[in-house]
Amino acid sequence: NLFSFGDVDGKQYEAKLQHPLGVSWSPQNKKLYVADSYNHKVKVVDVEANTCDTLFGIGQSGDQMGPFNVAQLNEPGGLCLSPDDTRLFVADTNNHSIKIVDLVKGTVEKVRPC
Repeated sequence: NLFSFGDVDGKQYEAKLQHPLGVSWSPQNKKLYVADSYNHKVKVVDVEANTCDTLFGIGQSGDQMGPFNVAQLNEPGGLCLSPDDTRLFVADTNNHSIKIVDLVKGTVEKVRPC
């Protein structure tokens, strides 16, 4: 359904996204990371379990760093996974910044200028 969108984690067609933009595939973990722009979240699709769940982002725009349960984004757009699948780089569009997501520690931090 073209007009079925929202912010719902779940299995198969129960899951809903709103304006997903960037995607990045993890061949080691068999997971797909998705920038769910209008929900201000990054979601993870487990292709083996056929589920889509929030990785981080609380669903409100913001610019909060820290653990996944408090981290905030403002319309994430692009994603890039490190070669070792331990870090995800997120283009945080409306915060005009790049975030480094440590997938092992479960934390988000901002790239600092040199």
